[in-house]
Amino acid sequence: MKLIDLIEGINNLEIIGKKDIPIEGVTSFSKNVKKNYLFAAIPGFKTDGFLYLEEAIKNGATAFLLPKNRRKDLDKKNNFTYLFVDEIRKVYSLICKNFYGQVDNNLILIGITGTQGKTTTTYLVKHILNSFDIPTGLIGTINHFDGENWIKSLNTTPESEFIYSLLSKLYKNNIKYCVMEVSSHALALDRVYGLNFSVAGLTNLGHDHLDFHKNIENYKKSKRKLFEYLKINGWAIINIDDDFGKELIDELNKKSINVITYGIDSSSLIKGEILKTDLKGMEFIVKINDKEIKGKTKIFGKFNLYNILLSLGIAKALGFKEEDILKKVEEFKGVPGRLERVENGLGINAFVDYAHTPESLREVLKTLRSFSKKLILVFGCGGERDREKRPLMGKVACEFADIIIITQDNSRSEDFKSILKDILKGVNKEVIVEEDRRKAIEKGISLAKKGDTLLVAGKGHEDYQIIGCEVFYFNDREELEKAFQRCCI
Repeated sequence: MKLIDLIEGINNLEIIGKKDIPIEGVTSFSKNVKKNYLFAAIPGFKTDGFLYLEEAIKNGATAFLLPKNRRKDLDKKNNFTYLFVDEIRKVYSLICKNFYGQVDNNLILIGITGTQGKTTTTYLVKHILNSFDIPTGLIGTINHFDGENWIKSLNTTPESEFIYSLLSKLYKNNIKYCVMEVSSHALALDRVYGLNFSVAGLTNLGHDHLDFHKNIENYKKSKRKLFEYLKINGWAIINIDDDFGKELIDELNKKSINVITYGIDSSSLIKGEILKTDLKGMEFIVKINDKEIKGKTKIFGKFNLYNILLSLGIAKALGFKEEDILKKVEEFKGVPGRLERVENGLGINAFVDYAHTPESLREVLKTLRSFSKKLILVFGCGGERDREKRPLMGKVACEFADIIIITQDNSRSEDFKSILKDILKGVNKEVIVEEDRRKAIEKGISLAKKGDTLLVAGKGHEDYQIIGCEVFYFNDREELEKAFQRCCI
């Protein structure tokens, strides 16, 4: 592809150098640069892509996308081509779109945003579509699926170049559907700018990521962006029980966007009610207009019913019948690290879960509370992240758990004692502190008896711990299994 074709349709570019040079790849990572690549020198939060120009040149880059304010810092006495722009992330996303042939315009893209529930809902939507013999790609927190391979995720929503590359693979493999977790970070950083979504869903909006967004209004602003990227005649599936959901519904109705509402506590197009639940699953009923449909599922909890209702709304918007959709839901086995049961020979109900916000921890603990003689919680809070939620997490733990063990959870370079101090501000009863997460899990098992419930929360599917600058392998489910084995010897 020629550079002139790569920038077609992109306005407000200041170009210095030749436009007819060949471009064989695009990247914002200098180490990934190869011969005749365009390198996007994007400013980051910890470093700046501009600092890696020399490495990009050494690796073969011949064109460079730069912020306009960097023009004065360049010695342009060479044969390279420079593109200067005001909004580099937006422009880079459009460049990626052009490089990969605008394939997203030929796909059915389903985007799901919200504080909790994105991962379970994306997996459930993929399961439903696959069950209808519709191969479906996935981009999300745990893994991405490109139509052939599962790829371990580094970010919930990856950089633009990866997104368009994956969509291109799906298109080439004749896979026309892709379901995507769309994080507030990705929306704020324009990673999905230029994408055209057929369906967009909102799970909820809770307290998270305020270290990044600074305040709740900025957080909302980011979430709104997804619904601005809907195609003409696209569908928005919104949780009407959520306060932000109500705001969004009013805004979307004014714009004449197709909206399907779902909920449990409020009047909605799709309304759910739990009939029966236990640790093996739940039975529920869905009311759509004047029709009532019973359903069963292997997952349980009110929060999971919300995920089911959102998935039902998405599949309904895509043209499938409600009864057929719910039959597919019954076969769904759940998601790794999302209220995942860990079997043992001690009669203890043991689970790992990704709950790392006050709202998600509350919902999981509320769900387990009714099945537990004694509820034991092992949890912590991440370092260098939203400090405001830490005392709220402590408060929720005290409200529902009988025994609380506070431990490490990716403290990063922040002192564990500082994190602990913040959590304890919300604590109003005696807790156990065990900094070593492995020992904290063992302690939880030692305090549990048959019929008790042990929840290890915060990391879910993650298989690492970050302490200081060190990243080492750690998996809550595996640690629980090992600890149970030792106890049963």
